[in-house]
Formats: sequence, structure tokens, C-alpha cells
Amino acid sequence: MVAEDEYDLNIARGTKSEDHTVRAVFPDAKALRNLYPERGRFFTPEDIASRRRVCFLGKKITDEFFEKSEDPVGQEIRIGGIRFAVVGCLPEKKQMANIGTRDESVIFVPFSTGRSLFAGRKPLFMIEARAFDVDQSEEAAAEIRKALAIKYHFAPDDEEAAFILPMTRFTKMIDKFAAAIRIFVAAVGAVTLAIGGIGVTNMMLVSVSERVSEIGIRRAIAAAKYGSCFNW
Repeated sequence: MVAEDEYDLNIARGTKSEDHTVRAVFPDAKALRNLYPERGRFFTPEDIASRRRVCFLGKKITDEFFEKSEDPVGQEIRIGGIRFAVVGCLPEKKQMANIGTRDESVIFVPFSTGRSLFAGRKPLFMIEARAFDVDQSEEAAAEIRKALAIKYHFAPDDEEAAFILPMTRFTKMIDKFAAAIRIFVAAVGAVTLAIGGIGVTNMMLVSVSERVSEIGIRRAIAAAKYGSCFNW
């Protein structure tokens, strides 16, 4: 498990200035949140210990404050009026779900730096964890709640005392939605084929019905049974 904090701060470079989400994280967030850099590096334990003023930029932040021809790594950007050196940049990243702002629009700073400069008396934003087995995410959440209940003295089954959201709930929801769409498309296809078959059958019946009298006359004058002998 790793702690994570979040702040809304003014980000500035040169004449550009905009409010964005800043997250204070530990180095373990690299694997936990899939924050592997496209350029530069992610935070190290030394960054945490020394409270270094370094930052890691999401893709949209990089595109907003730096030209495509520029290399952001090693350059400075102001966060809440304080200068930070850019040590890495996140590549384009797709996320199905997230709590708060997506990583592409976030600036990351070392946890110790963020807490000392921006947190004040603000409580911790959240704690993140990952189960060893994705299918056991709900069980892992229950175990975490039990551990917190022992430490902070609340009932282990009190979900309101400690809000825990397994992100696998979103993936399961998407899987169910996709399955429902597949069933719907299959049903529509089957109905369409049935309607088409009925239409063809009706046209054939109409075609035969229109020629009943003609066929009767031909049979009456001893016309042959097969089409090749229907000619006069």
C-alpha cells in the first residue's frame, strides 16, 4: 500500500499559467499506477528522503506547457509559485477509470515534498493498494478494512467508516455491458434474418399465386410438368 495526496495548484511556465491537479506520490506508484516514463525517470527513494523539488508530468501537461520540439526533462516549472525541476514525462495513457483527475492531466511530485509544501493541516487524500490476484480484489479490500478497523477502532464491517473502492468493479461493469451489447446485436441479427426469410417466402408465394390460373390452363391443355415444356 502507498499513500497519495492531492492538491489543486497554479502551474506556470513563462507566460502560461493554469490551475491543475498535483499529486504527491511515492516511488512505488510507478508500478501501482503504471507511471512508466516516456522520457526521463520517475521518483526515487532519494527524492523522498531529501524532499527534492522535482516533478513528473502527465502527457497533457507536457503538451500544454512545452513545445513539441522541446525536451521538458531538466527544465523548470512553477507549482504553487515554487520552482520544480522536471525529471520525467508520462506517455499517452488510456484509463478506464480513475478517482479524480486522470493521470494524463496531473503533475506528480514526491510525497514528502508535497506534504511539507502544500498539505498544511489537510488530511491524507487516499491510500492505494493492489491485490496479488486481480480476482481477489474484493477480499483484499475487506482485509484492508479489517486492519484499519483494528488501528482506528471501528467495526470491520462498517463500510462508511473507511471507503474502499476496488477498481475491478469498473472492469466487471464494462465486461457485463459488453456482454449485454453482444447479446443485443446477436438478437437483432437473428430477428433481421427471420424477417428477411419471411419476406422472401411471401414474395415466392405471391409469385406462385399470381400464376395459378396460367398454370391451370397449361395443365388443362396437356402442357408438360416442367418449365422447358411451358413454351407455346
